[in-house]
Amino acid sequence: MAGKEGSTGAEVTGAGAEGPGGPETEPIPPTAGGLSASELCARRKNRLSELVALYKEQFWVVAEELGERARELRSAEVVGAPGTSGQEFEGTPGGLAEHYGDKLPSASDVEEDVLAGKARVAPNAEARGRRRAEAALKIPAIRGLERTAVSIFSRRASSRGALACLVGKRAAFYLSRPEMSIGRSTKYQIVDVDLSPEGDCSKVSRQQGMVRLHPGGSFYFQNLGQRKAKVDGNAVPTRARAVLKNGSLLQVGGLSLMFLVNPLRRD
Repeated sequence: MAGKEGSTGAEVTGAGAEGPGGPETEPIPPTAGGLSASELCARRKNRLSELVALYKEQFWVVAEELGERARELRSAEVVGAPGTSGQEFEGTPGGLAEHYGDKLPSASDVEEDVLAGKARVAPNAEARGRRRAEAALKIPAIRGLERTAVSIFSRRASSRGALACLVGKRAAFYLSRPEMSIGRSTKYQIVDVDLSPEGDCSKVSRQQGMVRLHPGGSFYFQNLGQRKAKVDGNAVPTRARAVLKNGSLLQVGGLSLMFLVNPLRRD
Protein backbone atom coordinates (compact mmCIF):
# COMPACT_ATOMS: atom_id res chain seq x y z
CA MET A 1 0.00 0.00 0.00
CA ALA A 2 2.53 2.61 1.07
CA GLY A 3 4.81 3.96 -1.59
CA LYS A 4 2.66 2.64 -4.43
CA GLU A 5 0.69 4.95 -6.65
CA GLY A 6 -2.03 3.64 -8.92
CA SER A 7 -3.68 5.16 -11.96
CA THR A 8 -6.09 7.06 -9.73
CA GLY A 9 -3.48 9.67 -8.84
CA ALA A 10 -3.96 9.17 -5.11
CA GLU A 11 -1.14 7.71 -3.07
CA VAL A 12 -1.88 6.22 0.31
CA THR A 13 0.58 5.87 3.15
CA GLY A 14 -0.03 4.30 6.52
CA ALA A 15 1.78 3.74 9.79
CA GLY A 16 4.19 0.84 9.76
CA ALA A 17 4.16 0.38 5.99
CA GLU A 18 7.36 -0.03 4.04
CA GLY A 19 8.29 1.27 0.64
CA PRO A 20 8.33 -0.95 -2.47
CA GLY A 21 11.97 -1.83 -1.92
CA GLY A 22 11.43 -3.05 1.63
CA PRO A 23 13.64 -2.02 4.55
CA GLU A 24 17.09 -0.58 3.91
CA THR A 25 19.92 -3.12 4.06
CA GLU A 26 22.88 -1.01 2.91
CA PRO A 27 24.53 1.93 4.71
CA ILE A 28 22.69 5.19 4.17
CA PRO A 29 24.92 8.00 2.83
CA PRO A 30 25.25 11.16 4.93
CA THR A 31 23.19 14.22 4.07
CA ALA A 32 24.60 17.64 3.21
CA GLY A 33 24.50 18.60 6.89
CA GLY A 34 26.67 15.68 7.94
CA LEU A 35 23.76 13.62 9.28
CA SER A 36 22.79 10.30 7.78
CA ALA A 37 19.28 10.00 6.38
CA SER A 38 18.21 7.91 9.36
CA GLU A 39 19.62 10.49 11.81
CA LEU A 40 17.86 13.28 9.93
CA CYS A 41 14.57 11.37 10.05
CA ALA A 42 15.02 10.77 13.78
CA ARG A 43 15.64 14.48 14.39
CA ARG A 44 12.56 15.45 12.40
CA LYS A 45 10.51 12.88 14.28
CA ASN A 46 11.70 14.32 17.59
CA ARG A 47 10.73 17.82 16.53
CA LEU A 48 7.28 16.65 15.50
CA SER A 49 6.93 14.91 18.86
CA GLU A 50 7.86 18.19 20.58
CA LEU A 51 5.20 19.98 18.54
CA VAL A 52 2.54 17.43 19.48
CA ALA A 53 3.46 17.76 23.16
CA LEU A 54 3.18 21.57 22.99
CA TYR A 55 -0.14 21.32 21.19
CA LYS A 56 -1.44 19.11 24.00
CA GLU A 57 -0.28 21.60 26.63
CA GLN A 58 -2.03 24.46 24.85
CA PHE A 59 -5.13 22.32 24.40
CA TRP A 60 -5.46 21.84 28.14
CA VAL A 61 -4.75 25.51 28.84
CA VAL A 62 -7.64 26.47 26.55
CA ALA A 63 -9.88 23.85 28.19
CA GLU A 64 -9.10 25.27 31.63
CA GLU A 65 -9.71 28.83 30.43
CA LEU A 66 -13.11 27.74 29.13
CA GLY A 67 -13.72 26.03 32.45
CA GLU A 68 -12.95 29.26 34.30
CA ARG A 69 -15.40 31.23 32.19
CA ALA A 70 -18.09 28.58 32.54
CA ARG A 71 -17.57 28.64 36.32
CA GLU A 72 -17.98 32.42 36.42
CA LEU A 73 -21.21 32.21 34.44
CA ARG A 74 -22.59 29.44 36.63
CA SER A 75 -21.68 31.31 39.82
CA ALA A 76 -23.39 34.45 38.55
CA GLU A 77 -26.54 32.50 37.71
CA VAL A 78 -26.62 30.83 41.12
CA VAL A 79 -26.03 34.09 43.01
CA GLY A 80 -28.76 35.80 41.05
CA ALA A 81 -31.30 33.04 41.63
CA PRO A 82 -33.91 33.67 44.36
CA GLY A 83 -33.24 31.94 47.67
CA THR A 84 -29.58 31.07 46.95
CA SER A 85 -26.40 32.34 48.55
CA GLY A 86 -23.82 31.35 45.95
CA GLN A 87 -22.02 28.17 45.08
CA GLU A 88 -18.38 27.34 44.32
CA PHE A 89 -17.26 24.95 41.58
CA GLU A 90 -13.85 23.56 42.47
CA GLY A 91 -13.32 21.37 39.41
CA THR A 92 -11.43 18.10 39.20
CA PRO A 93 -8.17 17.92 41.24
CA GLY A 94 -5.25 17.71 38.83
CA GLY A 95 -7.36 18.98 35.96
CA LEU A 96 -8.74 17.33 32.86
CA ALA A 97 -5.24 16.60 31.53
CA GLU A 98 -4.55 14.28 34.46
CA HIS A 99 -7.99 12.72 34.12
CA TYR A 100 -7.54 11.79 30.44
CA GLY A 101 -3.80 11.03 30.53
CA ASP A 102 -2.07 10.79 27.14
CA LYS A 103 -5.32 10.40 25.22
CA LEU A 104 -6.89 13.62 23.98
CA PRO A 105 -10.68 13.69 24.28
CA SER A 106 -13.03 14.76 21.53
CA ALA A 107 -14.36 18.31 21.42
CA SER A 108 -17.77 17.10 22.58
CA ASP A 109 -16.23 15.33 25.60
CA VAL A 110 -14.34 18.47 26.62
CA GLU A 111 -17.47 20.57 26.19
CA GLU A 112 -19.39 18.18 28.43
CA ASP A 113 -16.66 18.26 31.10
CA VAL A 114 -16.41 22.05 31.00
CA LEU A 115 -20.16 22.48 31.35
CA ALA A 116 -20.17 19.96 34.20
CA GLY A 117 -17.55 21.99 36.07
CA LYS A 118 -14.80 19.37 35.87
CA ALA A 119 -12.08 21.67 34.52
CA ARG A 120 -9.38 22.64 37.01
CA VAL A 121 -10.00 25.97 38.75
CA ALA A 122 -7.09 28.35 39.34
CA PRO A 123 -7.01 29.51 42.99
CA ASN A 124 -6.82 33.21 42.13
CA ALA A 125 -6.35 35.79 39.38
CA GLU A 126 -2.58 35.72 39.82
CA ALA A 127 -2.47 31.99 39.10
CA ARG A 128 -4.64 32.46 36.02
CA GLY A 129 -2.37 35.22 34.75
CA ARG A 130 0.71 33.07 35.32
CA ARG A 131 -0.86 30.20 33.39
CA ARG A 132 -1.65 32.47 30.45
CA ALA A 133 1.84 33.99 30.47
CA GLU A 134 3.50 30.56 30.48
CA ALA A 135 1.33 29.49 27.55
CA ALA A 136 2.18 32.66 25.61
CA LEU A 137 5.92 32.09 26.10
CA LYS A 138 5.67 28.79 24.24
CA ILE A 139 4.04 30.24 21.13
CA PRO A 140 7.36 31.16 19.39
CA ALA A 141 8.59 27.59 19.88
CA ILE A 142 5.34 26.26 18.45
CA ARG A 143 5.63 28.49 15.39
CA GLY A 144 9.20 27.36 14.79
CA LEU A 145 8.24 23.69 15.03
CA GLU A 146 5.24 24.30 12.77
CA ARG A 147 7.57 25.68 10.11
CA THR A 148 9.62 22.49 10.40
CA ALA A 149 6.47 20.37 10.08
CA VAL A 150 5.31 22.31 7.01
CA SER A 151 8.74 21.90 5.42
CA ILE A 152 8.71 18.14 6.02
CA PHE A 153 5.20 17.81 4.60
CA SER A 154 6.01 19.98 1.57
CA ARG A 155 9.04 17.89 0.63
CA ARG A 156 7.12 14.66 1.04
CA ALA A 157 4.11 15.90 -0.93
CA SER A 158 6.28 17.38 -3.70
CA SER A 159 8.21 14.14 -4.08
CA ARG A 160 4.87 12.48 -4.85
CA GLY A 161 3.69 15.25 -7.17
CA ALA A 162 0.83 15.99 -4.78
CA LEU A 163 -1.21 19.17 -4.80
CA ALA A 164 -2.71 18.44 -1.41
CA CYS A 165 -3.24 15.69 1.12
CA LEU A 166 -5.99 14.29 3.32
CA VAL A 167 -4.52 13.12 6.61
CA GLY A 168 -6.30 10.81 9.03
CA LYS A 169 -5.26 8.94 12.16
CA ARG A 170 -4.18 5.82 10.25
CA ALA A 171 -3.47 6.89 6.68
CA ALA A 172 -2.58 9.84 4.47
CA PHE A 173 -4.04 10.29 0.99
CA TYR A 174 -1.95 12.36 -1.44
CA LEU A 175 -3.96 14.11 -4.17
CA SER A 176 -2.01 14.61 -7.38
CA ARG A 177 -4.74 15.83 -9.74
CA PRO A 178 -6.92 18.97 -9.73
CA GLU A 179 -10.12 16.91 -9.54
CA MET A 180 -10.44 13.68 -7.59
CA SER A 181 -13.32 11.61 -6.26
CA ILE A 182 -13.31 10.32 -2.70
CA GLY A 183 -15.41 7.61 -1.10
CA ARG A 184 -15.48 3.84 -0.76
CA SER A 185 -14.31 1.68 -3.65
CA THR A 186 -16.23 -1.49 -4.47
CA LYS A 187 -15.87 -4.26 -7.02
CA TYR A 188 -18.08 -2.34 -9.43
CA GLN A 189 -17.14 1.26 -8.66
CA ILE A 190 -13.66 2.67 -8.12
CA VAL A 191 -12.98 6.10 -6.66
CA ASP A 192 -9.72 8.02 -6.85
CA VAL A 193 -9.37 8.17 -3.07
CA ASP A 194 -10.62 5.04 -1.30
CA LEU A 195 -10.92 5.89 2.39
CA SER A 196 -10.93 2.24 3.52
CA PRO A 197 -7.33 2.35 4.88
CA GLU A 198 -8.45 5.00 7.39
CA GLY A 199 -10.98 2.73 9.10
CA ASP A 200 -14.60 1.60 9.02
CA CYS A 201 -16.12 3.02 5.83
CA SER A 202 -19.55 1.44 6.19
CA LYS A 203 -21.11 4.89 6.60
CA VAL A 204 -19.16 6.45 3.72
CA SER A 205 -20.94 6.66 0.37
CA ARG A 206 -19.34 4.82 -2.52
CA GLN A 207 -18.85 8.18 -4.24
CA GLN A 208 -18.97 10.54 -1.29
CA GLY A 209 -17.72 13.62 -3.08
CA MET A 210 -15.18 15.45 -5.19
CA VAL A 211 -12.18 17.54 -4.22
CA ARG A 212 -11.52 20.17 -6.87
CA LEU A 213 -8.81 22.76 -7.38
CA HIS A 214 -10.34 25.76 -9.13
CA PRO A 215 -8.36 27.98 -11.52
CA GLY A 216 -8.20 30.71 -8.87
CA GLY A 217 -6.20 28.43 -6.60
CA SER A 218 -8.94 27.52 -4.10
CA PHE A 219 -9.89 23.94 -3.24
CA TYR A 220 -13.50 22.87 -2.84
CA PHE A 221 -15.26 19.77 -1.58
CA GLN A 222 -18.57 18.88 -3.21
CA ASN A 223 -20.75 16.33 -1.44
CA LEU A 224 -22.15 13.88 -3.99
CA GLY A 225 -23.25 11.16 -1.58
CA GLN A 226 -26.39 10.61 0.44
CA ARG A 227 -24.29 10.33 3.59
CA LYS A 228 -23.64 13.32 5.81
CA ALA A 229 -20.49 15.38 5.33
CA LYS A 230 -19.04 18.33 7.21
CA VAL A 231 -16.26 20.82 6.55
CA ASP A 232 -14.93 22.62 9.62
CA GLY A 233 -18.01 21.54 11.55
CA ASN A 234 -20.47 22.93 8.99
CA ALA A 235 -22.84 20.52 7.24
CA VAL A 236 -22.41 20.16 3.48
CA PRO A 237 -25.72 18.94 2.00
CA THR A 238 -25.83 16.67 -1.04
CA ARG A 239 -24.79 18.55 -4.20
CA ALA A 240 -23.56 21.50 -2.14
CA ARG A 241 -19.91 22.47 -1.88
CA ALA A 242 -17.62 24.04 0.68
CA VAL A 243 -14.20 25.67 0.57
CA LEU A 244 -11.32 23.50 1.78
CA LYS A 245 -8.69 25.71 3.36
CA ASN A 246 -5.29 24.57 4.51
CA GLY A 247 -5.97 22.85 7.82
CA SER A 248 -9.70 22.33 7.18
CA LEU A 249 -11.34 19.32 8.83
CA LEU A 250 -13.37 17.10 6.49
CA GLN A 251 -15.73 14.65 8.20
CA VAL A 252 -17.49 11.89 6.28
CA GLY A 253 -19.16 8.74 7.55
CA GLY A 254 -17.55 8.92 10.97
CA LEU A 255 -14.05 9.54 9.58
CA SER A 256 -12.17 12.78 10.26
CA LEU A 257 -9.51 13.96 7.81
CA MET A 258 -7.37 17.09 7.86
CA PHE A 259 -6.88 18.79 4.50
CA LEU A 260 -3.36 20.08 3.89
CA VAL A 261 -2.30 22.11 0.86
CA ASN A 262 1.20 21.63 -0.52
CA PRO A 263 2.65 25.19 -0.50
CA LEU A 264 5.20 24.13 -3.13
CA ARG A 265 2.61 22.72 -5.52
CA ARG A 266 2.62 23.51 -9.21
CA ASP A 267 -0.97 24.07 -10.30
